Amino acid sequence: MGNNMPQYEIEDYQWILSPLRKELLFLIHDHPLIIREELLRLNTNPQTTIVDNITFLIEHAIVKKIKKHTNQTGRPPIMYRLTEYGQQIHKHLQELKQTK
Repeated sequence: MGNNMPQYEIEDYQWILSPLRKELLFLIHDHPLIIREELLRLNTNPQTTIVDNITFLIEHAIVKKIKKHTNQTGRPPIMYRLTEYGQQIHKHLQELKQTK
């Protein structure tokens, strides 16, 4: 996975993906390269809760953080996208939804 994390089976992550983390995973999938402010706007949870859960998804190699460099001064906007592993998890969750 690129960050020296052990490779887990997709099903192994199902128990640690809370409803909020699943919601964030689906939002990021549906809005590739979404910025933090847009995630906050699309979700009703407090900012710290969302950021903590995004951090969890990054630490588990499900989501990748990308800085978009612009010609403007100040901090570049931070965007999120699913890693290949995150895409596999999304696909697995979609398949589970369809079988229910």
